[in-house]
Amino acid sequence: MPKSARYRNRGAVTQRPAVIANGVDRGQALRHWLDLHKMSISAFAEAMGIHRSTLNDYLSGTIDIASISPKRAAAMILAMGVYDKDAWEILGLEGEARESFKTYRPAPAGHGPSQSTDEPITLPTPLLGEQPLPAGAKIYLDPAATDKVQVIRLEDGRYYSVTALLLQRAGGIHLGGLVRVDF
Repeated sequence: MPKSARYRNRGAVTQRPAVIANGVDRGQALRHWLDLHKMSISAFAEAMGIHRSTLNDYLSGTIDIASISPKRAAAMILAMGVYDKDAWEILGLEGEARESFKTYRPAPAGHGPSQSTDEPITLPTPLLGEQPLPAGAKIYLDPAATDKVQVIRLEDGRYYSVTALLLQRAGGIHLGGLVRVDF
């Protein structure tokens, strides 16, 4: 076998199926997404916390992505770095499959509880990032406001602001778009 035939063409992008109707189509749609985002199978499997062979089963359609456990579904969405509803569209998930294929991040990213915009958050430390604010400022957030500067809470309790475009790559818990600040 010639060397070029043994390895997948790394520059090629798998075509997305025109209609996604089964596990094979969903696997091809995920492979298309991985190719577009230049993410290797190994890196994606590691981000999901699964073996590469398991991911290959998803990509080939041997295991239908629509039937994976809620824990694995959440891991896949988080590894993709997209909102739940975007994952549904990317993978062609409909109906009952959507019920278990979600995360519990706050809206709009996931299906967890929304933060109330009525109650301000008093910053215990300065807000860093796109919109720096001093400690002690009161911020009002709207979880549905995706066109504004977004605020996340990092694992260590600090607050950080990012643009909506960078939100998918940011770690931490998404709290919402910055609506108002009181000093």
